[in-house]
Amino acid sequence: MEDLKIKKTLAASIHELAIILGPKYTELDLLPCMERFLKNKNMDIRMAALKNMHIFLKEVSAEKRAGFIKYIVQTFDEAGKTEWRLKQVLA
Repeated sequence: MEDLKIKKTLAASIHELAIILGPKYTELDLLPCMERFLKNKNMDIRMAALKNMHIFLKEVSAEKRAGFIKYIVQTFDEAGKTEWRLKQVLA
């Protein structure tokens, strides 16, 4: 349980680290972490990462930024009809 809380907190604040570290270190160190958050089976962790993904991606080059579209589409497809809050975040 604690592990999920920690991951959710990190996923929700990774964009702040990206701002502090800048593009070079964001791509080297934080990009793999963000991808793990977006691939996580727990919807709360994915949603926490997606909420501020637009801020995070400002620190990533355009070439690497395009690769994140698949996570948005995948999460939208998995959300179903009952996850309207998640769809609102994605919109």
